Amino acid sequence: MGLERLSYPLLVDVGDKVEELDLSANLFSDRFWASSHIPFLPKLRVLRLRENKKVSLLSPALLAIADLPCVEMVDLSYTSLRSRREEENSATFQLYLQLLSREQEERPFTPEDAQLSESHEKIKADEKSKTEESASLPLRLKNAACVNISATPLAASLCAGEVLWGLFRVEKGRDSAGGKDAERTLLRAL
Repeated sequence: MGLERLSYPLLVDVGDKVEELDLSANLFSDRFWASSHIPFLPKLRVLRLRENKKVSLLSPALLAIADLPCVEMVDLSYTSLRSRREEENSATFQLYLQLLSREQEERPFTPEDAQLSESHEKIKADEKSKTEESASLPLRLKNAACVNISATPLAASLCAGEVLWGLFRVEKGRDSAGGKDAERTLLRAL
């Protein structure tokens, strides 16, 4: 029997010390993010959730890790992440867009925003030329996270070099680890 959530008592004493958390091959679902305490892990660098077959949406994961300043890698490979179109059509993704839009409206404009705005406009123009009907998220993650989505329906629906929702650039390559030659798909934060 595997874990379905992380309870507060489990992390209360060590949450500020945890840098790597491997929760691979458990029973986590998309509700994991709402019922767990990932936000209490401010020093978390690596989160491994590979082979959690009930994880099907990327947007709840993005909400959970967006404010974690140290996150470098989130491994969601071999999960059931939906294809890009299915993700964008989900009610969760639409809620995510609304939350991000509201957050952007409430934040005061800073000099950093001016620089981000210029690069964001360039990214939006680049993305628009590639996929005109695609949704675009107005904010980026606050960290330089990389999300491994290898061997998922989402990975199969993306092309190398593509900009996903104004947040990530898609990288595809070969991974020969473990004697298997498989395609590796990473989402690198912009």
